[in-house]
Amino acid sequence: MATTDSQLLNSYDRRRGTVYPSPFFDIAQTYMPPTVKELFRWCQYFFYKDPMIGAVVTKIAEYPVTNFVYNAGEKHVREGWRTLLEDTLNMKPFLIEIGLDYFTYGNAFISINLPFVRWLKCPECGEMYRATDEGFEYKFKNFGFHFACRSCGDHVEGKIIDRPIRDKTGINFVRWDPRNIDIHYNPITGKSHYRYKIPNKIRKAVHMGTREIVSAVPEVFLLALKKRRDIALSDQNLFHFKRPTLAEQDMGWGKPLIIHSMGRMFYLYVLRRAQEAIALQRILPLEFIFPQANAQQDPYQHVNLSTWQSTVQDEIRKWRIDPNYISVVAVPLGFERLGGDGRALLLGPEIEVTNKEITGGMGVPIEFVFGGLSWSGSSVSLRTLENHFLMYRRLLLRFVNWAKNRCKLFLGLPDIDIGFTEFKMADDIQRKQIVIQLNAANKISDHTMLTELGFDYDDEQEMIEKETQTRNRIQALTMKAQTEAQGEASIIQAKYQARAQEAMQEAMGAMSGGQPGQEGQAQDQASQAGGGGQAPPQEGPAPAQGQPPPQEGQAPPGAQGQQAAPAPAGGQVMADQQMAEQAAQQQAAEQPAQVAGQAGEQSGGTGKVVEMDAARVAKQWANSLSKMPLDQRDSMLNDLRQRMPSMARLVEQILSQMSHGETAGSAAKRMKPLPQASVPRRQDGSV
Repeated sequence: MATTDSQLLNSYDRRRGTVYPSPFFDIAQTYMPPTVKELFRWCQYFFYKDPMIGAVVTKIAEYPVTNFVYNAGEKHVREGWRTLLEDTLNMKPFLIEIGLDYFTYGNAFISINLPFVRWLKCPECGEMYRATDEGFEYKFKNFGFHFACRSCGDHVEGKIIDRPIRDKTGINFVRWDPRNIDIHYNPITGKSHYRYKIPNKIRKAVHMGTREIVSAVPEVFLLALKKRRDIALSDQNLFHFKRPTLAEQDMGWGKPLIIHSMGRMFYLYVLRRAQEAIALQRILPLEFIFPQANAQQDPYQHVNLSTWQSTVQDEIRKWRIDPNYISVVAVPLGFERLGGDGRALLLGPEIEVTNKEITGGMGVPIEFVFGGLSWSGSSVSLRTLENHFLMYRRLLLRFVNWAKNRCKLFLGLPDIDIGFTEFKMADDIQRKQIVIQLNAANKISDHTMLTELGFDYDDEQEMIEKETQTRNRIQALTMKAQTEAQGEASIIQAKYQARAQEAMQEAMGAMSGGQPGQEGQAQDQASQAGGGGQAPPQEGPAPAQGQPPPQEGQAPPGAQGQQAAPAPAGGQVMADQQMAEQAAQQQAAEQPAQVAGQAGEQSGGTGKVVEMDAARVAKQWANSLSKMPLDQRDSMLNDLRQRMPSMARLVEQILSQMSHGETAGSAAKRMKPLPQASVPRRQDGSV
């Protein structure tokens, strides 16, 4: 990988220019970084400088990181770990940061920093002081804490005592800079030992005694700075992400993702510099105007060039003010343009091809950066990229479980299985449909289906329960309001039915020829009859012969007919006729019988009741309505249409045949047709 100093010195000869050390090398090979730490510096430069390298590294670091899946029986255990990893430790964004280091440097070094409180103990009296207290004053010099003890009053150097505290908010992850890490790899055993070199910024802060640094940095760092040594990182508290590499001298280090494209990056920057020079020099043209010579005269001999120049400049100024201005000059003008051909010289196609080579060397398709990549099962490039992501996700899952075990031991939490939601394309519609069909066939659980679709099962169950309670409450309120509205409507309907029945009884009384107060007279007569020892007359129509009288608590036949349900449409006329007859019988029963054989009381003691047909009742209705005012007649007809439609049509027909002041009987006689046959005569004149 590296190039020796002698090769770098011999690669350039002043007399012959650049001399390549091998015919297979190029100019970029002579500038390859000689060490791994120098390679890391160039990788950091390309990540921040080149937009394409930064986009590739960022996307492949973000894309494989999905949501966590917590598998535990108790809900409070799942919620506790979810709060710790996602809210307190902010694990998901931290995994993306790990990916940036992993794909940029090829290495990522992670440790867990557990919280502790630093106490300073007086060596004389044993009094303890917290170093982070604002009221406690001390001076940090010669890598020691010097203070005046409040108990004994002596100026002493405190003994450092770091006590861990079980505070989950104080746990955090630390990413170590690979340039400050030294790996001692043993090729025989395959094991690595890690050393951390404290950077100069921390050294200066400790020497200056910065309170925020010296009171929070572990004691081992102070001892290392005091003894001017590096820190040996423990394998138990260090997780090393390392990209695969060849069996070589630097096997302890992972190789960056960009290492395969560094030569093309050199060529790309050469093209960009050339394109930048073309854009600066040849994009905008330089234009010249000069007096044109002709055959008749030479303008350089017969024309004052100073006056000609001012005239031309004045004409150009007028043209810029008014684009439609037409200039008239006495001398022909010549025109020349220098440059302006930079568009034809731009290196866009070459740069595009180089970008494809660079992204191909980094192992991703060009569409992954610029868009347009579609999911296809037969796409080899996508399958390769998917396998790469799956391997990287396994490495991330190992780190998550490693961090979980450390937090579990430190905080004393119950164990739990943590994983990632399945890695898939966001628009994998076919797989989602298969999952839904399997759940409908009871092949997979609702928990698996919701997790596969990216939803949280516990949250969805809580939302369903809340929505069900809200829906039931709204439904109960709706049914209660509907019931109250129906009750009020029934009350109003009953009131209007009572009014309509009263109006109908009045109309029936008027139709039968009764006078006001007649019903009261009938009641007086009934009371007088009761006082003479006779039974009171029955209300309503008398029972027919052979029909038993109504029992106690049973409505009379007339009342049952009035309350009976309406007949079907086919028997509407018969029902109206029956209701009309019953109404007429009830009116006749309420009126006192004047002539034996009339409706009402039993005549002659035979118990017979005169039956009345619908035509007769309709004629009585028509006679009564014809004597009423027009508005009252319409109101009665409307009520009759609602209760007895067929009877109403019959009454309207009779009314239409009646003339002013004419009765129904007269109208019927007048409308009776004349006889068609002649009167029979005797054939002979003798009897």
